Amino acid sequence: MKLEKLITLSLLCVAVATPLQGQSGERFEHAIQSEYPSQERTFTVQLPPSYASQDKFDYPVLYVLDGETNLKYSTAVAEFLADNALIPEFIFVGVHAGPTRARDYLPTNPVANHASGEADQFLSYFEHELIPFVEENYRAAPFRLISGHSYSGVLVTYALVERPVLFDAYLTQSPYLDQTI
Repeated sequence: MKLEKLITLSLLCVAVATPLQGQSGERFEHAIQSEYPSQERTFTVQLPPSYASQDKFDYPVLYVLDGETNLKYSTAVAEFLADNALIPEFIFVGVHAGPTRARDYLPTNPVANHASGEADQFLSYFEHELIPFVEENYRAAPFRLISGHSYSGVLVTYALVERPVLFDAYLTQSPYLDQTI
């Protein structure tokens, strides 16, 4: 019975994701000149609908990998759940992947002919640049989550193992583990 309820809720969230898009709070585009490695990194901050009216409230932050494609759906589903008092409202940070996606999301793999990347360096970007920027410029509660799918799910899994205190919750969907770790 619980499985049926979960499936029903999941389908409902997908069905209402598109109509909920207009209810979000403000959205801001940012770029940071990163040292991990030296390049410009972009991200989008999506504030919850109550952010402007609740000026004494701090919000947990959900970092959404592949933010240029996943942010819209993640915020719609979360806002639906928050509107129904199932989860709190979040500040969303959509981290754009861009052309360095595989390099950033995959750990170094010494096995020849396997995908390899620089995930440690990307996690340093989070730890030393992105998270401090968000926490200095927005009313962020001391509760951080990270979410990723496929290659970005590999990064989430890797972050859980290598830097377990960087985030308070790790949400990975269908991590592509074949030949990556």
